Amino acid sequence: MAPPSIGYLAHAPSPDALVPFRQALRDRGWVEGRSVAIAYRYARGKDERFPELATELVRQGVEVILADGAAAVTAARGASATVPIVMILVGDPVAAGLVARLARPGANITGVSTFSPDASGRRLALLGQVVPRLSTLAILWDPKNRATLSDVGATQAAAHARGLRVVLVEVPGPRDVENIFAAMKQAGAEALLVLEPVGPVYQKRIASTALKRRVPTFWTQGELLDLGGVLAYGAGTGDLFRRAAALVDRILRGAAAADLPVERAARFELTVNLATARALGLAMPRELYTRADRVVR
Repeated sequence: MAPPSIGYLAHAPSPDALVPFRQALRDRGWVEGRSVAIAYRYARGKDERFPELATELVRQGVEVILADGAAAVTAARGASATVPIVMILVGDPVAAGLVARLARPGANITGVSTFSPDASGRRLALLGQVVPRLSTLAILWDPKNRATLSDVGATQAAAHARGLRVVLVEVPGPRDVENIFAAMKQAGAEALLVLEPVGPVYQKRIASTALKRRVPTFWTQGELLDLGGVLAYGAGTGDLFRRAAALVDRILRGAAAADLPVERAARFELTVNLATARALGLAMPRELYTRADRVVR
């Protein structure tokens, strides 16, 4: 008899995600290749590929889909109303219309939400320590992605409380990353906060263009600082995927996704990139990099 199978739907492979996910499954008795199979489908930065890939997983007969990001979750939901979906790296799933409420999500979706109003305020406080004279901050966002709207609103409120002006810059096409920095210059913004989950193509181009333009960039996912950027503060990816594995385990053992409450991120991590800070002439406070969860040198 074939082992049960999990579908993993994401933009690209990520060791920071998959290593803790597989280990957490193993701790619960699910060993890939022996007691469970995992089918991987990657959109490679193209959201429009997600519906086709999700349909492939459903046709393959997976017992549960782990969907990474709002676009992947939406595609998985469109592919099946019955196959359980565990969402990961999604901001506010209620605002996005993915679940009815966190306590009882309904339908076939559960998972872990990364949104925290408190984290938005702490992130701005950290940015202020690195760029103390910052007066105008640009936020990269996509108004069509409702999962990030709550985070944008919380960040605007925290910025207002600090006397910081915020300008919103919409995500352009992947070949038009220069437009982000042109819009920032026009608005007088001195730094960029990437709240929007962007695909690998965007990540590399934003990071390289920011360095070329000498613009400090701040992120929510620490692993992205390997590409550049100054500081990241957000839900710990490893912890999120370990918790997602616990939900997958419960579903494989018979629980219904609709009855499993959507969990909130509990662990937030600070990552700093000293090399980028030096390249931009920014003084990274010692207290920040000594207490950071990870330092890129």
